[in-house]
Order: sequence, then structure tokens, then C-alpha cells
Amino acid sequence: MANPLTVVNMTFPSQKAAEKFFYQIRDDNWSSKAIILEGQSFKLLCTLYEEYCRCTNWPLTGRPISFRAKHIGRQGGTTVGFGVKFDNGTEVEFSVRKAIQAIASQYG
Repeated sequence: MANPLTVVNMTFPSQKAAEKFFYQIRDDNWSSKAIILEGQSFKLLCTLYEEYCRCTNWPLTGRPISFRAKHIGRQGGTTVGFGVKFDNGTEVEFSVRKAIQAIASQYG
């Protein structure tokens, strides 16, 4: 049986359920190529990303101002993940799966 996981003040029955929730945000915005600048999706992704950085001791290079679904490189190919743009103009790639795994290992 999977262990429940709390991410962004939301409790999921498993890591897979949390991934599915955030992948739906990714997929909804992939098809429209929308840039997520505000609203509930922005708040959720921002909180997830910041918690991921805290759990991995990854320094924030600025304040996140937008997210967008994009191709990110992986060993042996690409997948669709998120790009995070900061108020200083830089952008980094962001994997929901890696973020959720880091949070689960920190608090699980």
C-alpha cells in the first residue's frame, strides 16, 4: 500500500497520484502553449518548486514569475516538463517527478 503524501498543502494517496495531479496542469498548458503567470496553477507550481528547492538545498536564483510546459532533456531523449522563469530573466527546467520524489524523501 502506498504512503499518503502532502504536497502544497494537498494530501495525495501516493506519489503517483501527486504526479498525476501536476501532470494534468502540465498537459493542459502544453496543448495551449500557455504561460502560467497567475491563478491557482501558478500558486501550486510556485509552492511545489520552492519546496523542492528547500528539500534539495537548491538556491533560488530569483523570484519565480512564470511557468510553462516545455521539452526538457533527459538521458536518452526528452520529456515534457516545466520551465520556470525568474524575475531576473533566467529560466531553468523543472521536473514534477523529481520535485515530488524529493519532497517525499524529506518528509516521508
